[in-house]
Amino acid sequence: MLQLEKGDPADIMQMVRWQKQLFRQQPKLAELKCAPKVIEASTEFLHGRESGRLTNTAYPKLLEEVGGCLREAAGAQGDLKSSDLAMLEKEHRAYLLALSKLRGAS
Repeated sequence: MLQLEKGDPADIMQMVRWQKQLFRQQPKLAELKCAPKVIEASTEFLHGRESGRLTNTAYPKLLEEVGGCLREAAGAQGDLKSSDLAMLEKEHRAYLLALSKLRGAS
């Protein structure tokens, strides 16, 4: 449990799936102008990981690509730029948790 508090790279795929679901199904997120970009980038990452074309080392690039939209949606400051994959997953999870609590979230 203490190790998981620091984030878990094994959960990266789960975080990206959750991100995609939130921006597709949560009305406040789906209406954002940047939502299609988040969905497309998430889909490409997931397909790349599933096919073996990408590894978790592509995760920081994905978050850099969609980070502006995540910050806009959450009204949050701060970058998702840690070089540590576990810490990055933890920060990403915190953003998604905040987004999931928006009124009307699924």
